[in-house]
Amino acid sequence: MFSRALCIHKGIPSAFAVRLLGAACFQRSETTAAATPAAPKEDGAFNLAEHKANIEALLKEELPKPYDGPERDLVNFPRQVRAEYPGKVRFAFLPDEWFTFFYKKTGVTGPYLFGTGLLTFLLSKELYVIEHEFSTGCAIFLLVYIACKKFGPAGRKYIEEDFAKRLDGYNKTKGDAMKDLTDSIADEQKNIWYAEGEKTLLDAKRENVQMQLETEYRKRMMHVYEQVKKRLDFQLDMYNTKRKLEQKHMVDWIVNNVVKSITPQQEKEALQKCIEDLKLMSAKA
Repeated sequence: MFSRALCIHKGIPSAFAVRLLGAACFQRSETTAAATPAAPKEDGAFNLAEHKANIEALLKEELPKPYDGPERDLVNFPRQVRAEYPGKVRFAFLPDEWFTFFYKKTGVTGPYLFGTGLLTFLLSKELYVIEHEFSTGCAIFLLVYIACKKFGPAGRKYIEEDFAKRLDGYNKTKGDAMKDLTDSIADEQKNIWYAEGEKTLLDAKRENVQMQLETEYRKRMMHVYEQVKKRLDFQLDMYNTKRKLEQKHMVDWIVNNVVKSITPQQEKEALQKCIEDLKLMSAKA
């Protein structure tokens, strides 16, 4: 009890307070990591610098506590903050608030008169009996007080340095964890962006396949057109050839029949007529 009172008097943080502070740091880092927002996007691209800036801005804000109701008034009734050092004490173990409580009622001397009167009342009514161990307790209290005054500053300095080292270690662990979580979130956002790019790539591949199908369709349609055109050209050539042959045969048949119908006398007369026509033409010339 005396050692705890001396620590309170000198403002020395205990190891239990150090452990509590470390647990609070880890809890804060876990809560902050869970509340990290998604990365922003501009024109379909991932901006890592702006994403980290948004995360840092969010970490500076006070996160809502799960036990706070919607009607919680944080302005008039702010959340209590655990003090880093204990409050001021008097006479090595009496809190200073006990004395300031009497100032408005009794003035500055009120607490001292109240304490002296209460002690006198207890001793006079023998409610507090002084035994032989009272002098031993006073001597022990005096020795502890002198030791606290002499060795307290050095002990406080050592404990504060150890507390600062532990706090730096917790903060470093917290910072590393937050950095890892931030990088993980950034990687996840990049993977989401890559997945969206895969969607665009799949759309492009689908369009490419449709273009290939359209090309194959047009190629086959052209093949059908060429084959039909060849057959039609063949039929047209076949019809023209047949017509030419029929026409030639008809001409030959008519000529042959006309030649066969001419008699030798007619041929002789026609020859004579031609000779006479030539003579007339030559005479005129």
